[in-house]
Amino acid sequence: MADPVSTWASDRKETIKELRQLGENMNEHAKNAKIASAVGGGTSVAAGLGAAACYFIAPFTFGGSLVPAFALTGVAVAGGVTSIGATITNHFIETYTLVVFRKL
Repeated sequence: MADPVSTWASDRKETIKELRQLGENMNEHAKNAKIASAVGGGTSVAAGLGAAACYFIAPFTFGGSLVPAFALTGVAVAGGVTSIGATITNHFIETYTLVVFRKL
């Protein structure tokens, strides 16, 4: 029969190892989600400003700047969707990690 203290110590070491790995994974995914959110937000702002400028100069270019304006509007929307998606993904990662943590 195994010694209860030895069994407890072994289980404790395994739990600590799993918690460290869980923390490392969460940090990595949170970092990636923050990067995606920042890039998406920055892209959205830059493309939005460019689109606004194109719309502003459309009367002076006889509508020639509307094509880039529409493209930049699409890029701005895509950047916003990327930022929102990264935030939602980060939320689910944190929720899943918390569920796993509670099981340990």
